[in-house]
Amino acid sequence: MQNSNDLFLKVLKLLRQNDMTQTQLAKKIGISQSSLSKVLSGNYTAKVDTAKKIAKVFNVPAGYLIDEEKPTNDFAVLFSKIELLEEKVKRLDTENILLKKEMENVKEKLKH
Repeated sequence: MQNSNDLFLKVLKLLRQNDMTQTQLAKKIGISQSSLSKVLSGNYTAKVDTAKKIAKVFNVPAGYLIDEEKPTNDFAVLFSKIELLEEKVKRLDTENILLKKEMENVKEKLKH
């Protein structure tokens, strides 16, 4: 297994590429943010299992995180980012609809 600094840097890169925080990642893989921090900083407890879960979130080969190999498919990272952006768009659309309804309610009250 590679050193923990390499793992940390690779995960940090994936977090940035996917506009995600360590806290959000920890939640997605079912551990606390402090546990994720410990794993990334070199605590080897459950490191391989955690690396596999992280790889799944970012849709990259687990070997990319735990070995020296590079992702075999950069499209996987891009598709993951697209999915996250689509989720954000859906949330914004929902917020927009709610704000429009609220604005209509306020306008209706002002008429009376």
